[in-house]
Amino acid sequence: MKKKTKKLYYALVVTAFLIVGGAGLAPVLANSDIHWGGESNTQSISESIDKLSQNIRDKKRSITDLNGNLDQAKNDLSKAQSILGMQQGNVQDLTNQVEALKTALANKQTELNNKVNELTKQKQDEINQKILEINQKIAEGNQKVAEKQKEVDAKQREFDAKQNELSAANQQLNKIQADYNDQTTKLSDANKTIADYDARLRKAQDEVSDLKAKADKAVADANQ
Repeated sequence: MKKKTKKLYYALVVTAFLIVGGAGLAPVLANSDIHWGGESNTQSISESIDKLSQNIRDKKRSITDLNGNLDQAKNDLSKAQSILGMQQGNVQDLTNQVEALKTALANKQTELNNKVNELTKQKQDEINQKILEINQKIAEGNQKVAEKQKEVDAKQREFDAKQNELSAANQQLNKIQADYNDQTTKLSDANKTIADYDARLRKAQDEVSDLKAKADKAVADANQ
């Protein structure tokens, strides 16, 4: 890449001298943003060369940055590979430990099974006897449960009967309460009616008394 850039630079310089000498060349360089149009003075050529030099320096700087990034990426990759190797080693260690535990567990399980088989053979008669006793206890318990269930059923029937009686009594009480409330309402209405009649009667009596007083006065006036 550096050799190609140098060749391009030298080609531009030679081209510049040819243009100054009147050769009239007008090449366009593919790897540059600078287009040569047959400048007629050295100032324009110098400016073009400066631009090309700056472009080359920018490209070199970009390549340097990319190389730095590449080196950093390589370092990161190397670190990651190292960590991965360590992790793989840890995983392998853990796998070995798990396998060892599985083997130990399998051995213990085999030992336990052998012990159980041995005890089972030795204690089979005792186990059968215990099973028989347990079954007898279960049968006795079931019989007692059945007897208790009968008692519970009888008590439940008595309770249901009492509950029905209580429900009937509550219904009767509610009916009596309704009748009482109805009679109380009627009595209150009757008392209001009596009070109204009494007020009317007193008013009528007062009016009669007034009329009698007026009549007596008229008679007295007439006799004078």
